Amino acid sequence: MSQQTDDGRHEGHVAHLFADGMFGGSWSNGPVATTTADGRHLDPEEWQYRSQDEVVGWRVICTDLRTYEAPECWRGPVWTRVATPFEQDLDARRIYCDDPYGLDQEAIDLIMATDWKPHIGPVVELYAVGLAADEVAAAQRKLTAAVRVARDAGASWTDIGREVGISRQSAHERWAGKASAAYTEPFAGLDGGQTR
Repeated sequence: MSQQTDDGRHEGHVAHLFADGMFGGSWSNGPVATTTADGRHLDPEEWQYRSQDEVVGWRVICTDLRTYEAPECWRGPVWTRVATPFEQDLDARRIYCDDPYGLDQEAIDLIMATDWKPHIGPVVELYAVGLAADEVAAAQRKLTAAVRVARDAGASWTDIGREVGISRQSAHERWAGKASAAYTEPFAGLDGGQTR
């Protein structure tokens, strides 16, 4: 089972690792090696179906979904499979699994929370930054449109500056090229009678 970031850009899943270095996922008929040790993805007709006994460990794989190829962008540390429950040590990433279908959902959730969530933390927060930037840009466009309407209605740069908490000169510099007005207002401080 995989998980995606809210923005749909990254997907993480727990991959089965095999002694020969290959890794892959799990299908209804058991684990399958889909990727070579050097990261080359096999064509589906080359996939190697394996038994659960051949799984030597697990790790989180993160893929970048921004392109059609969805390349692997990160591999988490290995969780080693141990032979008995007494050898299990989750702090040392040693995990016991005797289920013929592989790790249970609780173990998968543990691995994802331990490894993938910290990996994608910055990505998730950057998504929030991007959303906030989009909101600021939309607010800027709305403010510029409101200034344009106010100027067309006869508001001065002094009045507009007062409303947004800036000086008359700052208001003029910020919106003069973006807001039209039905009249011109002499603007002190520039070459005599600069308008708008």
